[in-house]
Amino acid sequence: SRARYLRLRGRVLLQTERPAEAVPVFDEALRLFRGGERRELVARTLFDLAQAYAQSEAFGEAINYGLQCENAINAGQLIDATLEVRVLSFLAGVFVAAGDLTSADLRIERAKRLAEDIAEPRAVGNLYFNLAVTRQREGDPEGALAFARKALAAYEQMNVPAHIGSVWNTIGWIYKERRHDKPAGEEADK
Repeated sequence: SRARYLRLRGRVLLQTERPAEAVPVFDEALRLFRGGERRELVARTLFDLAQAYAQSEAFGEAINYGLQCENAINAGQLIDATLEVRVLSFLAGVFVAAGDLTSADLRIERAKRLAEDIAEPRAVGNLYFNLAVTRQREGDPEGALAFARKALAAYEQMNVPAHIGSVWNTIGWIYKERRHDKPAGEEADK
């Protein structure tokens, strides 16, 4: 019970954008889950820690914990396709932030194959958003726009204004980098 409470408390801290406070809370929850041999909850808490470190911009630690979660999923300690897509998408985003586009592409390709089997708009939206950012950084504006449109469609289906705004911002930057004559809004209406 204590470990579950700590994990819930850590998630609240993450959602209120206090990742530095969430890390020690998740650490203790992880220790308790490991002691009780709760493999599924260990994997989920590893992902929580990865997200907390990413929000703190400690990308090395975020990658470390994200990879541990990915390994737990690959070992069959947890079977949850939606979480797997979220983890792969998360790792792709962190690898992009860390400048490792090759590792990001590997996760993205795996996530794309898996996402075809599920219909979870948030996971799919996050995946396509990370693909858009990756393609933009690789200098592929057409690929970036295609994935940004797919992310936009998924986020609009969920009606999450913050995510929708973030995608529009990315589309705007892609057009700015391309020095395209059409405003981003006109192109996206197609």
